[in-house]
Amino acid sequence: MEANKLHNSSINTIKIILIIILFLIIFSIALLIYYKITKITNETNDNSNNIQTGNNYSVSNEPLRKENITQEEGIELAKQFLTNIGYDKETIKTVETQKLSNSREEDYKIITNSNLEVLVDINKAKVNSFFDNNNYTVNQTSLDEDEAKTVLLEKYDVLKGENDYELVSFEKESNDVWTGYFNKKYGELYNKYQGITLKIIPELDKIVTVAYFDEEFEDTEIIVSKEDAINIAKNKIEVNNIESINAYLSIEKSNLFVETLEDINFDEENLEDTNYIVRKVWRVDIRQNNNLNILSFFVDVETGEIIGGDGIR
Repeated sequence: MEANKLHNSSINTIKIILIIILFLIIFSIALLIYYKITKITNETNDNSNNIQTGNNYSVSNEPLRKENITQEEGIELAKQFLTNIGYDKETIKTVETQKLSNSREEDYKIITNSNLEVLVDINKAKVNSFFDNNNYTVNQTSLDEDEAKTVLLEKYDVLKGENDYELVSFEKESNDVWTGYFNKKYGELYNKYQGITLKIIPELDKIVTVAYFDEEFEDTEIIVSKEDAINIAKNKIEVNNIESINAYLSIEKSNLFVETLEDINFDEENLEDTNYIVRKVWRVDIRQNNNLNILSFFVDVETGEIIGGDGIR
């Protein structure tokens, strides 16, 4: 009798041990499956949010990267840019971080041994501008405007990348420096906030300044008529004090002109991270009687909102 009880107890103990072992095996398999699924999901999300570039890091599709680039990555971008425009022997002298006023944007300011300066956007991982801080003297100006423009266009071809900009204006700033303004064209309008400004000394075959602008805008439908835009702008000033009004389509960036016009004590310096936008507008220029100033109002062609303006003397 005692032998049977002992035998049954042993069988029960073995069953319990087997159940525990089976449970541990099932739990381990489930944990492994969960880990694999989680890993695949994370890799898929990472791939969908990033585009591989020619560099050893990736640039996010999102407006802002989750992580800023390091100084080493900024230096590498600067070196690639300098090599592209013919300065492949440069060494880096100093690197410092600078922040634009009233903005979240930060740049690495990189100076080379030859006093060349490159500003690299820390968050967007791209070169914003280049300056040759040296003084040059041209003994004799031998190139005419067409020849200088040919040099400018050759330099632009090196800098434009995949951008499709047009030369909007070309002018001689001094005896030596010529400047070209390249902008993106939408229909018949140019977006001056999207393009490249390029300064050269053609006689020396040198680029002295490059500035990139990349503020796109939505090419919205014109819903507000020219006449309505004029009436909207007229409501902002004394109607009896108008000498002449002119209105035309333009691409402009929003600003706080109206706020400062309505409140002389308005202080823009106290604002942080103001969200400025680029829009298609009716630019309404109003000249007032007995006043040399022209007040301009930017009336959004889609919403009729005054998004900004300026005063021209």
